Amino acid sequence: MRLSLIAVGQRMPAWIQQGFGEYAQRLKARLPINLIEVPAVKRGSGDVVRAMEEEGRRLQIGRAHV
Repeated sequence: MRLSLIAVGQRMPAWIQQGFGEYAQRLKARLPINLIEVPAVKRGSGDVVRAMEEEGRRLQIGRAHV
C-alpha cells in the first residue's frame, strides 16, 4: 500500500517540505508516502467560490493519477 498526500499549492515553504520529508522518512518502511502538489487557482475579488471549485476538480484529477 502507498499513501498519497494531495495538496493545493506549489513551492511550499522550507519548513513544510522539511516536515513532510521527516514524516515520509519515518513512514517509508511501513507506508510509503508521496506528495502531489496541485496548482492553486488565482483568486480575485469575488472569485473565491469559483477558485475553490476549480481546485476541487484539480484535487480529484490528482487523485486519479495516483
